[in-house]
Amino acid sequence: MIRIHATGTTEPAAFWRGVAACAGEAVRRARGYVPGELRPFGRRASWALGREFASAALARRYVRAQLGEWGWRGPIEVVELVVTELVGNALRHTAGRPVLTLVKHGDVVRCEVADDEPAFLRPSRPGRIGHGLVLVDLLSMSWGAVRIGLGKVVWCEVSSRAWAV
Repeated sequence: MIRIHATGTTEPAAFWRGVAACAGEAVRRARGYVPGELRPFGRRASWALGREFASAALARRYVRAQLGEWGWRGPIEVVELVVTELVGNALRHTAGRPVLTLVKHGDVVRCEVADDEPAFLRPSRPGRIGHGLVLVDLLSMSWGAVRIGLGKVVWCEVSSRAWAV
């Protein structure tokens, strides 16, 4: 099941058709898993976020609520942090509204942020800025990006087993 929630002002119907088409394409591509591409998971929830940086905080609230609803027993704070980095990158480096998707299968949660910019960012050495993808790399078991339509999806996967004490 795909749920798409909106934040901010109501957008024209064309925007929502575009979001639904992007989500539909992501689901179609997810049918056959290839490492580095989209995985076919069981539970899925998506939210269209606003352009304001407060959307990163809203995304964290969505993550906490959704993972709680799913009964995920992993480190919710880690998922919140990687989602904040992915959403922040989309807001900082693209002009459109990012779409956050959480996908859960077993002990793995996949975080995907779709945007309208086809160019890929690369992790950089920590400095004043540019360390977000380094954090994503350190905190997730895998991450990457795939082109979807005219944009891309940057994703990472967090396993509750990797953080078990």
